[in-house]
Amino acid sequence: MHLKTILKGTICAFFTSLSLASYIDDCEEIYNKINDSENIITGCEINDFDEVTSIEIYNNGKITKNDLNLIFSFNSINDFTFMEEKGNCSLLKGISKLNNLNSMTIQSYKGYIDNYVLKELTFVKKLNFINSNISEENIEVIASLPNLEELSFFKPGFNKNITFATLKNNKNITSVKIQGSNDDTVLTYDLIKNLRNVKKLTIKNMVLTQEQFNEITTLSNLEQLSLIFFNGKKEFKVKSFDSVENLTHLSVLEFSSNLKSIPEFVYKIPNLKKFIFNNRSVKL
Repeated sequence: MHLKTILKGTICAFFTSLSLASYIDDCEEIYNKINDSENIITGCEINDFDEVTSIEIYNNGKITKNDLNLIFSFNSINDFTFMEEKGNCSLLKGISKLNNLNSMTIQSYKGYIDNYVLKELTFVKKLNFINSNISEENIEVIASLPNLEELSFFKPGFNKNITFATLKNNKNITSVKIQGSNDDTVLTYDLIKNLRNVKKLTIKNMVLTQEQFNEITTLSNLEQLSLIFFNGKKEFKVKSFDSVENLTHLSVLEFSSNLKSIPEFVYKIPNLKKFIFNNRSVKL
């Protein structure tokens, strides 16, 4: 009887160790099933249950639609980054299967984004574009996404004559960030004035003209504003600041540049409660 107990325990321990040895988490499974995964999957994170929650994919020309379908089968993904060059992001068709997707980043370098892909991002709350050409039709779809709250553009290539008009009546998007890469990047006209419902606006490393500054001060719902420049003397082309008195809801302002003194317009903002100057909080 004692021998049987020992044998039973040994067998159980053997199969338990075998099971543990063969167990892999979601990221490992994806790596193992995709050819050239070391060059395609540039990032993958799991939660405490070994479920994949975040993934970064680079289309190097070898990734297949079956590979993407495999990734789309992991419904635990809430953060997805897709990168490619001179493409149209067509491989992302079917991404609507990820109904827990919260954040999406698309980097289509010197390429564009097909609208049918954008239309599938109905669950996304945060949408980021990097080095991507954006058309008027893209903006129309973006403005129609029902759950989108945060929108970010880094070095965007907005098509000529784009108007952004459909953003005007969007009440869901409350945070917008536009970022360039140097002090010669010009902020696209017509974008600012159509962000009527935005509460948080960040403009970074872009040339800001007087007209655009005046447009910012018409955003009556604006609560937080960040103006960040490489070279304040070159990028911040604003001379008149009387219109800041219209920013009655603005409570937080961040202003960073190589300027040594605090711009005087800061003290004209009627209900400002927090001011950050060159990464340091300033008592008002």
